[in-house]
Amino acid sequence: MKSENIVMDPAEEIEQAAFALQKPMNDVIERGDSSVQQFYRDATVFVTGGSGFIGKQLIEKLLRSCKIKKIYLLLRRKKGKSLKERLPEIFSEPVFDILRKKQPNFLDKITPVEGDVAQLGLGICDEDQQIITQEVDIIFHVAASIGFAEPIRAATLTNLRATREIIDLAKRCTQLRSLVYMSTAYSHATVSAIGTVVREQFYPCPVTPHLMIQLADTVDEDRLNNMTKGLVQGWPNTYAFTKALAEELIRTDARDLPVCIVRPSIVIGANREAMPGWIDKSSVYGPSGIVLGCTMGIIHTMKTKEILKMDLVPVDYVVNATITAATTTKERPHAIYNVGSTARNPITWGQLTDVMINKIRTGLLSPMVLWHCYVLQSENKYIYLLLSFLLHTLPAYLVDGVLMLLGKRPMLRKIYQKINKISSVLSYFMTNEWIFEDKNTLKLFQGLSKNDQVIYHHDIADMNWAEQMQVYVVGLRKYVIKDGLKNTKYGLRKHFFFTVIDFVLLALVLYVFMSLLKMFF
Repeated sequence: MKSENIVMDPAEEIEQAAFALQKPMNDVIERGDSSVQQFYRDATVFVTGGSGFIGKQLIEKLLRSCKIKKIYLLLRRKKGKSLKERLPEIFSEPVFDILRKKQPNFLDKITPVEGDVAQLGLGICDEDQQIITQEVDIIFHVAASIGFAEPIRAATLTNLRATREIIDLAKRCTQLRSLVYMSTAYSHATVSAIGTVVREQFYPCPVTPHLMIQLADTVDEDRLNNMTKGLVQGWPNTYAFTKALAEELIRTDARDLPVCIVRPSIVIGANREAMPGWIDKSSVYGPSGIVLGCTMGIIHTMKTKEILKMDLVPVDYVVNATITAATTTKERPHAIYNVGSTARNPITWGQLTDVMINKIRTGLLSPMVLWHCYVLQSENKYIYLLLSFLLHTLPAYLVDGVLMLLGKRPMLRKIYQKINKISSVLSYFMTNEWIFEDKNTLKLFQGLSKNDQVIYHHDIADMNWAEQMQVYVVGLRKYVIKDGLKNTKYGLRKHFFFTVIDFVLLALVLYVFMSLLKMFF
């Protein structure tokens, strides 16, 4: 019998090509003798935010590449589930698939610690605090409240006061070798800094961290909310503001600690590892939701500038920079590392659109695509509102009206309400530009041994954005839409049909719109 040639789906080809690039890294990891690997050998690590997007990737890479002794993971009860119930759920996600095959018992190295970063003492009981302070030698403080519209009290308790509690815990750790604080590149992307270079340095803040904590602890909620506009003046939201204050807290209160700050920009799906394109489902409520909406044919207009530089960085680059940064805190205490792309390898909104048109729309669409994929960009507020009305609002009412006539539940208006909310929150970042200097991060990478440069690669200069965006979209398909990376050709045929229908409907909508204008004017 002749063996049949199995034709691989284009989306699977993209994924497999990315997997193939892991081989040199895997070969070096197996040796286990690199400088960074030696730093982490038999280390006991404490991680906050380990159940989040970056935190999961961090834990996975630490366990896959190093012989870690133990990881203490701060976790809180959620939706009535105990820590024992939550732990298997968190570590059953696809990002741990390779680790699970290589180390089936890797969970034995992870010990959950009940707590909550929003609570005093991180909500950790005295017994667990004593264990941590006696055993832990490396701390990664990754936890944060990333809701841009978070009330100032909640943002302060989670992003700022929690950092104070981490510093206090670190000071009591008898074997501490390194503390890494995960901030954001946008902590000082203020209005006054638009169009300038944000450097890897500390910046002045309008209020002291301790005063802000005191206000959150003592001032009435309504009164504090009324003070928010004045407090965060110059910052786009409470998230960036409280992260800036947390950096200042590191500067003033952690002077004698081996500490560094890592500032990632907009974190997107993995470039290469552990699972190419992997992204946490929770990320769809941010920039990844915009990309997903465009590739699914839902989002057709955005308020952006085509020449505007976006600062994107894959999650594996962020994690690799974070892991290596921890090894330098003794020699370079209080160093700040911007992990982004605008300084040495930017991509503009226009270039992103070109990739979507020339690569994604013509070869990688999901069979679950919902409509014709195209995006019209405008920086003019009124043109954007008009386009949004024509391309989002009117079609939503038409589709939902048809669904109601068919006895089905309307859905499109609710989807666009969510999209509008995300777009509103991200508008500041989609219409302005900063260049995030990354000289320290480049120096960090260049200072690694050749083996560690392979294992913990994070030099953004070699990023091919067209290839990365394809891997990113494949990841959105596999881990968010969950279409199995099958039937891409069907998706392309389906999209062609939608394109024809869309042009017909668009012509009809324009005709009706012009007719209404003539009636009233």
